[in-house]
Amino acid sequence: MDWIHYGLNCYNLSLDAKTWNSAKKDCEEKGAHLVVIDGEDEMKFLDVFPHASEYLWIGLTKSGEWKWVDGSSLNKAFWAKGQPNNYKGKQNCGKLHAGLHDRDCPEASRYICEKPLSSLS
Repeated sequence: MDWIHYGLNCYNLSLDAKTWNSAKKDCEEKGAHLVVIDGEDEMKFLDVFPHASEYLWIGLTKSGEWKWVDGSSLNKAFWAKGQPNNYKGKQNCGKLHAGLHDRDCPEASRYICEKPLSSLS
């Protein structure tokens, strides 16, 4: 899938399903990172993103507290109802599906990469 422009960034939906760590690495190899949701406008855009009906990996992970891959803090209002639930104590990575969900990092899923519009050539 090609990069989709929104605001000052571009987004790319993977064709393949990968674990969270593999998805993170793949985005980095593209000069990008797993998507970091900065505000309500971006959240609304991503809620209607192609294949938003799937659970998609995003750049959110928990090591003590939830943080984005860029080190920024999470807006807790973005969690879907009943989330995070840390089912079986193993859900330390974030997915997007009508809000944020915590999931087990070794699950294979498609994912969204993000990079600044200025970095596209």
